[in-house]
Amino acid sequence: LIGNKYHAADIPHLLKVGVTAVLNCASGGISRLPVEELKESGIQYTFTNVNQDDYSYPILHDKAGNCSKHLEVAKALYGNVKS
Repeated sequence: LIGNKYHAADIPHLLKVGVTAVLNCASGGISRLPVEELKESGIQYTFTNVNQDDYSYPILHDKAGNCSKHLEVAKALYGNVKS
């Protein structure tokens, strides 16, 4: 699922549709989500700490084509969820 901060904060709905993890890719507002409630509900939470919300920002790969730290965080969460 892809959603916004309102979707990520709707824990009953996340549980209803079977969500087991939330990856926050927002450039701000990380502290505004109910992180403890997500964890208490069994939903893994992590964030990429993206510095900018801009099309030119290298969220997946840096300018040299190397895997970004953001993508590494996303891959690690995916690995945790799949295992």
